[in-house]
Amino acid sequence: MLCQSPEPVSSLTDRLNQLLGSGGDRDALSLCPGQQYHITRRLAFAAQNQEIATLGYPTVEEREAVVVAGP
Repeated sequence: MLCQSPEPVSSLTDRLNQLLGSGGDRDALSLCPGQQYHITRRLAFAAQNQEIATLGYPTVEEREAVVVAGP
């Protein structure tokens, strides 16, 4: 499984929402370890039990950060 890149930042929120929208029950959206994801608005889960997680479920020091950079 691949992780979703935080680049380009200008389309990040739309790309993550599109992936969540096309996912189903219990799908996981994998983010890359050690990266920062600057989102500009709410992420919309589209099915029950979806999750956003760091690829490989690493320890605290290696996780990604989701930074809310908008309203």
